[in-house]
Amino acid sequence: MLDDVYVGGILHDMGKIIFFSIHPHFLDKIREFCVEKNLPSSTLEDISAGMNHAELGALISEKWKFPDRLVAAIRYHHDPESAPKDCKSLVDTVYLANILCEYENGNVSFDQIEAGPLKAFGLHSQRQIDNLLDRLALGYEREINY
Repeated sequence: MLDDVYVGGILHDMGKIIFFSIHPHFLDKIREFCVEKNLPSSTLEDISAGMNHAELGALISEKWKFPDRLVAAIRYHHDPESAPKDCKSLVDTVYLANILCEYENGNVSFDQIEAGPLKAFGLHSQRQIDNLLDRLALGYEREINY
């Protein structure tokens, strides 16, 4: 499972590479608009491109015969509630890692974080999230100064 989480964390946004190669400034414009309007970027991707980067990444990973669990992590990393039950913990982990980065960068607010993955990790409040991010930052600082 840990290997799947690691690889899922690395590859979950691989569909963005395709978007960037087709329209280099496309995702930047989507991101700016979504932040300005407080919308999830995947919604605008669906409307404007017909498919979001998670679905595109999943299609590529299926074509390359990635394991089903990894395909699910890529496909559902913005929609963990739709993930198959046998992949739920992996998808929740990749989702939470991704959304915590977005939260820390100010791209999403606490109330935009899906309740299911938070509950799965025993996180129930914004204070817990902030404390977790502080502990992770401290651990990272210790690691790079080791």
